[in-house]
Amino acid sequence: MKLTILPLCLLALLFTFSIQTFATTFVVNLTTDQFDFFIGDGLCDADQVTAGDQCTLRAAIQEANSTVGLDVINFAIPGSGLQTIQLNTGLPTITNPVLIDGYSQPGASPNTLPIGNDAVFSIEIRQNGLGVNTFVISGGSSTLKGLLLNRGTGGGAENGTMVTFITNGGNRIEGCWFGLNPDGTATSLRISTGISNASSGNVIGGLSPSVRNVISNLNSAIRNSSPSGGTSGTNSVIQNNYIGTDPSGTQARNILMNAIEVGRSSIVGGAVQNARNIIAGFGNTGILADGSEITIQNNYIGVAADGSTRLGGGDVGGGGIGIAATNNNLFIGNFNNVIANNIIARFGTGINLTGGGNSGTVVRGNSIGVVSDGSLNQSGQGISVGSTFSSKNIIGGANNLTTGSCTGDCNIITNFNKGIVITNGTGHQILGNSIYSNTDLGIDLDNDGVTPNDVGDPDTGANDLQNFPFIDTVTSGSTRVTGRFFSTANQTFRLEFFNNPVADASGYGEGQIYIGAINVTTDATGRADFNQTFAYNSPVGSFVTSTATNLTTLNTSEFSFAIQVQAPTAASVTVSGRVITAQGRGIRSVIVIMTDSNGNTRTATSSSSGYYRFTDVPAGETYIFTARGKRFSFRQNSQVLSVMEDTDDINFVASDQSVFSVN
Repeated sequence: MKLTILPLCLLALLFTFSIQTFATTFVVNLTTDQFDFFIGDGLCDADQVTAGDQCTLRAAIQEANSTVGLDVINFAIPGSGLQTIQLNTGLPTITNPVLIDGYSQPGASPNTLPIGNDAVFSIEIRQNGLGVNTFVISGGSSTLKGLLLNRGTGGGAENGTMVTFITNGGNRIEGCWFGLNPDGTATSLRISTGISNASSGNVIGGLSPSVRNVISNLNSAIRNSSPSGGTSGTNSVIQNNYIGTDPSGTQARNILMNAIEVGRSSIVGGAVQNARNIIAGFGNTGILADGSEITIQNNYIGVAADGSTRLGGGDVGGGGIGIAATNNNLFIGNFNNVIANNIIARFGTGINLTGGGNSGTVVRGNSIGVVSDGSLNQSGQGISVGSTFSSKNIIGGANNLTTGSCTGDCNIITNFNKGIVITNGTGHQILGNSIYSNTDLGIDLDNDGVTPNDVGDPDTGANDLQNFPFIDTVTSGSTRVTGRFFSTANQTFRLEFFNNPVADASGYGEGQIYIGAINVTTDATGRADFNQTFAYNSPVGSFVTSTATNLTTLNTSEFSFAIQVQAPTAASVTVSGRVITAQGRGIRSVIVIMTDSNGNTRTATSSSSGYYRFTDVPAGETYIFTARGKRFSFRQNSQVLSVMEDTDDINFVASDQSVFSVN
């Protein structure tokens, strides 16, 4: 007998074709729930009696798991309208990458609306089992799209999960609805969790309207399944979803607990508007972050898709955003000059930074409490900072601030009981914010009311109970502020000043309109005086307050006592100067004209040494000073000055070409 020896390359080729390496498309054409008759034969067929492939979703997943490469599961179930697949147990764990596309069923179509949702579903999957998980995905790189996912008629407790990611990540959920009927109403029965995120790098939603998910009427919408430092939920992207609302984003469809939980290095929202998540109707916290390097940006939390209507959520013991554990470099709002804010409705707490050891969190450019249902929050806080080992969090900042408005790093914090409360830790900076219309203090260190200043500022507590400035006087026009500051000796501080239509009931704060800031350095006794004029025009009768931030320790104080703005007094001041040649010699007999804002004029004549003087000049007004001579001209013929105090340097210098008489 003669043996034929095949070349090794041919053997390898035959071996390759013995294993299916190309993606296979399986088409589900049954709503029933049978197992595949012969797993691994490459055919999705749950019925060996009926002619042709009789493919159920369960059988399709079983066959997809037995192949190599990304498979596709489409739908072509006979009949029009919604086709419902009833499951009595969880589907097989998906161990190989697969795309399950509900939009492939005739009659289905994805959302096309930039706001709202007009998706049409033709595939509904109902889980009738008790406490089971519908989809469990371990193979990674899989996509679920165009599915209506609900709980069926099974009894028992509200437990189980519709989609669970484990082991391998890189999965996507696109254009699915959870917990809702096809018309957007809530199903009569809810399941515990919509998505359980226990792997890394998963994307829920995306920037296109077609991939927007609606996840509502659940105990938890998106859950981080292994918190406190594990890989669960890390590097996730959650964008452009409606969570806890109806498909239009205008009505709440309640989430009983947390809406979103994420792990480290994740993004919730993004730098562009179409990354925004609409998050409402939650019973505890809108976004609960557990990890570091998390970005939460440009979301509406407790706010409808119109950006102005408040939707329920977080009223009892909850809040908009919460930090669960140790987090470094977590950014909420504007980061690296991205102008895209979270709008957070008035809740029990707007942003809660009280998780253990929270440090380095930056909260910038958010509007917190602006959207309100009109009710007063008698116990809540706009921002709460206070884990025992927390330090160096930044609320606001000094970047891109605009006098008279809230821009750049500025946060708006309003309609709470207290604006910002710091109960523990040091180095927490509060800079450039707009804090107003809170029923109690705008800033409270140690959460115990106004903290009096102490000599030398040696006391300890939250932010080392940093002393605040004393404002002595404030006059309108270009706002002039005088006062004193007492704190640690030989240190430099940033003093920020704010205008308020009314003062806080305590007399201290708040700080609605940012006027400006100056740096002062204390002397050996710990004192620094200030006399500063800002361009912002504070109305007479309004109030000005101030805070102090130690630029070494980074501690920010509470608001100072509010001082009412007064009109400039008519007290006399003296304005003087000299008329001189280019070489500095005085010119005599030059007429200097002073004109006020009403056109009234006064004149003075330069002396033999070139000096002139106006006395009894009303302070607080702006004047034009003009020099006139018959035989010469001046480099600067007119000068404009807002007169606030005695001034002796309004000088006029003759041009080199002038012919003049000098002393």
